[in-house]
Amino acid sequence: MVSSIYAINFFFTWLGQFVGIRTLSLELVLGYLFYPLTWLLGVPRKDVLKVSQLLGIKLVANEFVAYSQLTGASGNGTPIQAELSPRALMISQFALAGFANTGSVAQVIAAVGSLAPSRKADVSRLAVSACLTGALATAMSAAIVSMIV
Repeated sequence: MVSSIYAINFFFTWLGQFVGIRTLSLELVLGYLFYPLTWLLGVPRKDVLKVSQLLGIKLVANEFVAYSQLTGASGNGTPIQAELSPRALMISQFALAGFANTGSVAQVIAAVGSLAPSRKADVSRLAVSACLTGALATAMSAAIVSMIV
């Protein structure tokens, strides 16, 4: 999954050269898609795009990739947590703590599909909505933290 994200990033960067957006990437596109949700979570305005990019990467890849980008463990320059306000860091840590991602959807379909092969179509149909529901449940936890902090 991570390798396909790098391939998509390569395509977006290549496309961005023609359009004039040098920083065009999958993270940037996902960041703008998740911008309203991140703003609703109560992240300060200057940090909304960075946190929304992390939320997008978490949903597409997994939470480990997002946390490694947050802490700088991936070796891509300065860690994002050094640039975030303490409030945004706290909200992002709670918002990233969940298993709602595309890899989990595939694991659920494979595991439950092997246990009940006759119901595999039903599980496949419901797995994506379960992933989105899990993402919203994690966002609700982050929203509660946002109200308290």
